[in-house]
Amino acid sequence: MRKVIAGVGDRIGDRHDVDVGCELGGREGVIKAKSGISLMVLAVVLLFGSSLVGCSGTLGTFTVISTKNVDWSRASEFNRNNQRVKGKDVYHIIVFVPTKLNVTVSEALDNALLQIPGAIAMVDATVKVSTFYIPYIYGRSGYSIEGSVLVDPKLALFYEGSSSHLVLYTEDGKNFKKRSVSEAEYLTYIK
Repeated sequence: MRKVIAGVGDRIGDRHDVDVGCELGGREGVIKAKSGISLMVLAVVLLFGSSLVGCSGTLGTFTVISTKNVDWSRASEFNRNNQRVKGKDVYHIIVFVPTKLNVTVSEALDNALLQIPGAIAMVDATVKVSTFYIPYIYGRSGYSIEGSVLVDPKLALFYEGSSSHLVLYTEDGKNFKKRSVSEAEYLTYIK
């Protein structure tokens, strides 16, 4: 077994052949190692680890938040649903191509409100943002919102029984009307 000790004049990164003795099943074997290679592996691991990017945080908490036109003069008629709901708007990055052009808090809020029939706003809502990215491999970024829901009972009645109806405000803007539509016609309204 041969030992190599670094000399006084050696610089960091100088390569030395080192024979290390070991017993493998009763026989002596020799492993050749290069100290320069271990520095290279360490550098690659540090570079890769420092390129991982992730961030999350709370953008804010809101007493009431909505993307709907809410008639606040009827606020005493609204019901608070204490079930907490969560909505998200997220895009993914595959290699370096995003799957969506942008994400918004309003889209996350709409996704949350769609979960409860007649929902018009969120109460005591928390908006969060999160981002994660591994360069040239995968990433994800988006907004999430969580809170209780404020429900308009008049609007909730229209949702009962079928999902093939469209609910619209009347011309005076104070009441709703319900109309049966096909799926194709419904899709023209939401575009």
